[in-house]
Amino acid sequence: MKDDLPIVSVKNFGVEFPSGVGRFTAVNNISFDIGRGEIVAIVGESGSGKSVAALSIIQLLSKSSGAYSEGGILLNLPDRSIELSTASEAELSKIRGKHVSMIFQEPMTSLNPALSCGEQIAFFMWIYF
Repeated sequence: MKDDLPIVSVKNFGVEFPSGVGRFTAVNNISFDIGRGEIVAIVGESGSGKSVAALSIIQLLSKSSGAYSEGGILLNLPDRSIELSTASEAELSKIRGKHVSMIFQEPMTSLNPALSCGEQIAFFMWIYF
C-alpha cells in the first residue's frame, strides 16, 4: 500500500433496512477516509446510524437483516485493496481482527479495565501490524 492512500475509504455509502412500509434508510450517503495514524470519531444522536455505519464497515451486519443501498468501502492493505461491501465471507474472515476490528459500545466486554485505552490500542497495533 502506498502511504498516501487512506487505509479505509467510505464513499457515498448507505444502508437500508426492510420495514412494514417499504424500506427504512439508516445511513444515507456518508463518505470519509481514514489515513494511516488517524483517529476518526463518528458522533451523533442516539439512533442516527453510528453503530450501523461502523458495523457495515467491517461487514458485521447480517445480509438478511439489512440491504446495502449504494456506495462502497475500500480497505487498502499493504499488498492489495479489498472492496469490503462485496467481499466474500472467506475474505472477510481473513482480515477481521488482523486488519480491521471494532470496540463495541459496552467497553467492559471489549476492554481490560486494568489497562488504559491507549495501552490496549497500542497492544493490538503491535500484535496485528
